[in-house]
Amino acid sequence: MGGWASADGELGAAVTVYIYALEDHGGSVRYVGRTRDPELRLQQHKNGSSSATSQWALSGELARMSILEELPVGSDVGACRRAEKKWIKEHESTSMLNRYGRQYDGEILTNLSVRLPPEVAKRVRLRAAEDERKIQDILAEAIVAWLDRPRARKGRGA
Repeated sequence: MGGWASADGELGAAVTVYIYALEDHGGSVRYVGRTRDPELRLQQHKNGSSSATSQWALSGELARMSILEELPVGSDVGACRRAEKKWIKEHESTSMLNRYGRQYDGEILTNLSVRLPPEVAKRVRLRAAEDERKIQDILAEAIVAWLDRPRARKGRGA
């Protein structure tokens, strides 16, 4: 059963899903997202409702939204996510604000209000991915240790 996928991946009534890009005044794509209502989503970005783009959009750098792809009515959540990720990957050499796909350069750009050269942004993403793997390994070890911990038996009183 298909349906639209909201930004958080929930299914709803069957409608068209749009993959969109937000561009700065220089024409660079800074954010890729998905929505079922482009006009409303653009207003949300412009008024700072999106944590990924709020500081950037409120600074006046958001120039326009362009529709990259329309997914047909009935597209499932997986298809919507794959389409969005495809477009993020297409624009990953730019200074993206997306946090998907372990693209942390946008977070750094937002916090420092600077634009990193693409080669530096790529190194930051690679380092962040390495750190993410280390964190996942540490968490996995902690979970296994917690699951394997000796458990005190509760006494049964008579």
